[in-house]
Amino acid sequence: MKKILVPLDGSAMAEQALDVVEEMLDRNIRLVLVRVLNPLTLAGADFTKQEAKDYLSDQAESFQSRHPDIEVACFIEEGLAANKIIDLSRSEDVGLIVMTTHGSGGLGRWLMGSVAEKVVRHAPCPVLTLGAETLKKRTGYSED
Repeated sequence: MKKILVPLDGSAMAEQALDVVEEMLDRNIRLVLVRVLNPLTLAGADFTKQEAKDYLSDQAESFQSRHPDIEVACFIEEGLAANKIIDLSRSEDVGLIVMTTHGSGGLGRWLMGSVAEKVVRHAPCPVLTLGAETLKKRTGYSED
């Protein structure tokens, strides 16, 4: 495995995926971080592309401070999250995607579908999904 893709949505839960990646580290990997911005919600959003870029840079810097020998690449994409994650996994020849199942719930999930579910179904590589209960057991993280 040469590359691991970790989609980050800005939530503390999603960032916990990086802890799991740290435990799986092989010094020959390249970490690919992506933040997907939905253009339909971007106009009224509280963040900008620059803020998304700054967020990913902060995450990459934090990860590299603990693992200086691991290369980290950051991507900002616009579009539907699942599609962009799948497309990036193909274009970057990713060997594994590690992501949390946190995201839209309720009506939003019913209308748009689960990003994680779509990625699991259509990704060209294995996908490790981490739910809230798994993270709570591992790290004490809670959505409450």
